[in-house]
Amino acid sequence: ALIRNHPADLYVSVHPLANSFLLRALGNERPPFVTVVTDLVTTHALWYDRRADLILLPTELARQRALAYGMAPERLRVVGQPIAERYAAPPGDKRALRRKLGWPEEGMIVLTVGGGEGMGPLGETARAIAASGLNLCLIVVAGRNEKLRAELEAEAWPIPTRIYGFTRQMPEFMRAADVLVTKAGPGTIAEAMAAGLPLILYARLPGQEDGNVVYVLRKRAGVWAPRPDRVVRTLRRWVENPAARARVAENSRRAARPRASRAIARTLGALLGLVEEAPQP
Repeated sequence: ALIRNHPADLYVSVHPLANSFLLRALGNERPPFVTVVTDLVTTHALWYDRRADLILLPTELARQRALAYGMAPERLRVVGQPIAERYAAPPGDKRALRRKLGWPEEGMIVLTVGGGEGMGPLGETARAIAASGLNLCLIVVAGRNEKLRAELEAEAWPIPTRIYGFTRQMPEFMRAADVLVTKAGPGTIAEAMAAGLPLILYARLPGQEDGNVVYVLRKRAGVWAPRPDRVVRTLRRWVENPAARARVAENSRRAARPRASRAIARTLGALLGLVEEAPQP
């Protein structure tokens, strides 16, 4: 019924559970079907249906996994992880951005997030950072976790700390911060890399996000620190050795593919004959 009620010239899937069902419903005589994979590395087999005309992938590691599942190489293309256009904006003046946000203009600023839902040991990690005695400013984004936000706002923090709930200012937050402490979500990792942020990953979803940690470590764009004391240890090292943090930040910037969403859009436009496809890197 979905296919019958929504005839189209091109179908694009961005979720693994949609692929096989939609392709079966479309049948043999159908328009082009494209899958956009949005898991960085540990991609489920359901992402890869051999009937798909093209599969757009975020990383080379994901392409290797597709090949292992029997996908034809000519139907695979690595374009990067799609992110919103606002995250791809130029860095701008960090001090001016901090001033606009009401943050300290000088010193290290650590941004801690747990995804849109405020998942993982976010509160415990933020408290450990604040109690460390390190000379930094802490920004905590609790997302839609209103209970956690209320708890954190009620606390007395020993260092300059700002508590936020769900916010649409994350692109600005990332460009204004110096370090991101987060769970290993693929979108957040890609957004942070676009901002050139060194990553401290403190949590992951078993299976689905395991490969995201591997990807960050291989790119030397951050560290895996699954306990608050290990998060603090990494921050202490970067506070005492800014050059080491700068190297990780540069690695993160180099791993970024901020124009991935535009590359995907251009590929889809080319399939419809609306634009000329850009040459592959």
